[in-house]
Amino acid sequence: GYHEVKATFLSALDRLDEYDGFLFTCACAQYYAWLEQDAQPLFQRVKKEVARGRICLVGGMWIQPDLNIPSGESLVRQLLVSQRYFLSRFGHIAITGYNVDSFGQSGMLAMLYKKAGMKNYVWMRPGDSENPDIPQGAFRLKSVDGSEVLSFRIPYDMGAYTCKENIAGKIDFLRERAKQTGAAQMVFYGVGNHGGGPTKKLLNEIESLLPKQDDVCYGTPDAYFDAIAPLRDRLPAWEGEMQHHASGCYSTFSLGKLAGRRAENALVRTEKAQVLADRLLAVRADTEALGRAWEDVLFNQFHDIQCGCCIYPALEDSLKRFGEAETIADREENRVLQRVSFSINTAVPNEAHAPDKENWLIWGRAPYGTPLVMFNPHPFDCMLKATVHATIAAAENETGDAVFLQKIRAERTNVHDKYDTLVYTRVPAMGYTTVMLHEGEPAPEEASPLRVTQTTLENGRLRAQFDEATGSLASLALDGRESLSAPARLLLMDIAHVDTWAHNVFAFDREIGAIERPAFTILENGPVRASLRVVRTNGRTTVSEIYRLYRDGDQLEVDVRLDFHEHYAMLKLEVPVACASPAEIAEIPLGVQARKMTGNEEPCQRWCALSGSENGLAILNTGKFSYSAKNGALRLTLANGSQSADHNGRDERDDTVEFLDQGVQRFTYALCPFAGGWADAGLNRRAEILNQPGFTV
Repeated sequence: GYHEVKATFLSALDRLDEYDGFLFTCACAQYYAWLEQDAQPLFQRVKKEVARGRICLVGGMWIQPDLNIPSGESLVRQLLVSQRYFLSRFGHIAITGYNVDSFGQSGMLAMLYKKAGMKNYVWMRPGDSENPDIPQGAFRLKSVDGSEVLSFRIPYDMGAYTCKENIAGKIDFLRERAKQTGAAQMVFYGVGNHGGGPTKKLLNEIESLLPKQDDVCYGTPDAYFDAIAPLRDRLPAWEGEMQHHASGCYSTFSLGKLAGRRAENALVRTEKAQVLADRLLAVRADTEALGRAWEDVLFNQFHDIQCGCCIYPALEDSLKRFGEAETIADREENRVLQRVSFSINTAVPNEAHAPDKENWLIWGRAPYGTPLVMFNPHPFDCMLKATVHATIAAAENETGDAVFLQKIRAERTNVHDKYDTLVYTRVPAMGYTTVMLHEGEPAPEEASPLRVTQTTLENGRLRAQFDEATGSLASLALDGRESLSAPARLLLMDIAHVDTWAHNVFAFDREIGAIERPAFTILENGPVRASLRVVRTNGRTTVSEIYRLYRDGDQLEVDVRLDFHEHYAMLKLEVPVACASPAEIAEIPLGVQARKMTGNEEPCQRWCALSGSENGLAILNTGKFSYSAKNGALRLTLANGSQSADHNGRDERDDTVEFLDQGVQRFTYALCPFAGGWADAGLNRRAEILNQPGFTV
């Protein structure tokens, strides 16, 4: 790819020298950055042609990303980083968005582009046959906040980008469409899918046609939108998302999608920590390192990479980039928050800075204790948890209030050192609290509201009941109101009829069977939380779920260890919801999307929900992006056993190609029943806490 960019620009620059009227359009700031890094003579030629107006900067994003999986903050960074790059190198920003191969268009794009200084948008997927309701050609694209940009839908599939196309026939086709719509049309041509630009043969054909057709000329997207701007009020309008294409992509390669979410979370959390340290102590942030990390994440959000459609070695490369970004963020977060915590005066009065006992885990001085600083990265107060690698008898915060503690099994087996302590306390918004810990065995709390049996979890507000025969969650009642209309199930779906992308298939509902055969184990029954493990298997795939309920909790958190070994099958968590006239709602980048409950596979961010007028239920997640809803049931897709880069290849398949999602993966989801409408349930805040835990020093 790095080489192809250089070769394409070299070819395009030569064509600019040879054909006086030819204009070249190219998106993606990453391409120009590669030229600047590795081919300075080419880059200087490009700068000259941009200044002359013969190379048109479009896109305004680092690459052409998927537009459903990246977080809203990531899409903002795609624009921010790229527009800053264009402005610094070429003296102006892009004004036309350009995602001709991204697999779907989320509903807040018009707002994003408008706020990034852009006026126009060119796109192609979904195609005419996949969603014929979207206007053809030029139209006004709107977001729910009222933002609007001019948009153009390219009316061809990827075959239109080959040099074998019939350019004269394409011009005739679009001339007729221009007559029908009353607006000019853009004719896209050239070898664009994998680089190369227009060929000399194709340009010679165009040159021979132009003198005979006075209604056709060379152009750029910017010039096209300027030409049709006077027609704006006459153009049709479309508000919201534009789906579907390649619906399988939102569940393929679970490890990569989880790694992307983790890297995004780490970068955003670190920047908050940098601001905190700067305001408190004037600690200088390492913005250069974090900038490199963001570029790793932005590159990996290229639609084929983030959607898991690459060959397997490329998917493995993406894990390295995401890992590098997360490591950079973690290192910087630790550095700046250590500076903050080290500045807090926790010294014992009139004593030297040294422990008075031989305990390498707890360095406190009796009776003062050991300080633990807990940071809250969220813009709201909330209860946060931390794990201390020792047994703690008691703890209090700065005001002397008691802190909730619970002895828990550690992730180690080390003679007598097998237990940690869970610390649970409220931490102020975008701030910290200092907890003083006292070593020893914690005293049991007799007044804990938590209760756990082999098949139940409850805390006074929320009660979960499990089916002893199947392991399914059979009942989930909040304040006495039942949230389930039937037991939740783990369902396997047959997807042997689709490829990795799932071209032209939008629903995955061919049930193979449920995963059951349960084993129950009570893991925790303490004052902070109760935990029940349910392990289910079908002999090939094993799902271990640890259901956790906190003392004040009104949602059921589930830590999942999935050992998946299915081929051409999806695993879905089905949750039938008990509410009248449910509406399907899901978080999308920087917004919320209402959808019709059709059973189609849909992209989501950190939550999806069914909501009625009086109650509803949401599924929060830490790294899943695909779900469906039908007949009052939510189905979150947990794994996709497609083959890697299986492109319409059912008749050519063999077992030499890697299957995706094989083996162990870990993630967390939460079942959140709520009263009233979804807007009052605080789903975004709940998802923030689930995805971005606090930091402790």
